Amino acid sequence: MNNGPLTFLSEEPDLKALTPSSFLQDLPNNDVPDLDKIDKTNINKRSKYVQRLRQILKERFRTEYLIFLRSSIPKRLDQIKVGDVVLIGREDKKRLYWPLAKVIELSFLEEMDVQGW
Repeated sequence: MNNGPLTFLSEEPDLKALTPSSFLQDLPNNDVPDLDKIDKTNINKRSKYVQRLRQILKERFRTEYLIFLRSSIPKRLDQIKVGDVVLIGREDKKRLYWPLAKVIELSFLEEMDVQGW
């Protein structure tokens, strides 16, 4: 009497019929941890570990990959001449804020090793 199915039987072999005896028996352990009992220290350790892995990956990406990429700005190979507009590089400012200058005379520049940017 307790093994009679409560619902219509399916033709799929993987599905098990629901019977009154299935409510009386204990459910098998499914080995899923209770989320309320997870230790906070394990979560914190895991979070720090993941952050450290991300930092290491970021550093390796910079050192091993980015240095092999070509610059999108081609280097100037031609010499500076009178009338050219040039950037005056400064260590304390970003390139966006470097002042512009117009070349008026080359006598001073000829003594220096001038390269394009």
